[in-house]
Amino acid sequence: FLDGARRTLAEADRAVDDAKRTGAGELGRLRLAFSWSMRFDTLPAVGRVLRAKHPGIQLLVQEMWNAKMAPAFADGSIDLALSLCPELSPGLEVEPIRRERLVALLPNSHRLSSQSALPLSALAGEEFVLFPREVGPRLHDAFMAVYRHAGFEPHIRPESFHTGWDVGGLSEVPAVALAPESVVSGLPPTLTAVRVSEPDDTLETCIVWRAAARSPAIDTCIAAAHEALAASPRGVGVG
Repeated sequence: FLDGARRTLAEADRAVDDAKRTGAGELGRLRLAFSWSMRFDTLPAVGRVLRAKHPGIQLLVQEMWNAKMAPAFADGSIDLALSLCPELSPGLEVEPIRRERLVALLPNSHRLSSQSALPLSALAGEEFVLFPREVGPRLHDAFMAVYRHAGFEPHIRPESFHTGWDVGGLSEVPAVALAPESVVSGLPPTLTAVRVSEPDDTLETCIVWRAAARSPAIDTCIAAAHEALAASPRGVGVG
């Protein structure tokens, strides 16, 4: 009886301690969706801070197109998102955590691949790969605005940039692409990243959550994202 009573008291103490840690944002499980480009630098940086300083917060992550995030918040299947130019929707809170310059991704054989930087207008006669607008309307429009700021309307090929990258065929397409500079950390050996010097547009990464479901654990993750990105290197290996 005494051993059972001791175990019961110990379990009660743990339950009280867990409740306190949960209330303080030190314990919990969060389902986090992320845009494709987050995989290279942003998501790992946030994960490192959480593991080092908040090991009681567990992340369950899944890559997701921007256009699918708002419905996922609405049906309760995700708690947070890390998104490049996220879609906006009533009931969602959006907080910027990072701004990135752009790089042009060129096949190694491209005539300009040896440049350290170039104006985007130097590529005006090229074909470009992007992605269908319906999977990320705001991000697609942001890329198109960059081309127009450079003074031209791009010729977009039908291939998807993300599919070409993931299946290893991007360098086989006679085209170039724009990307946030953090993707350089995962650049395939067949591609070269060259910094875009003009225009000086940036793309904004945000952390997103549902206002009605904000919790101490979400607050901890937001703070960790700010801390991680404040010290995160920019454009490693560009040019």
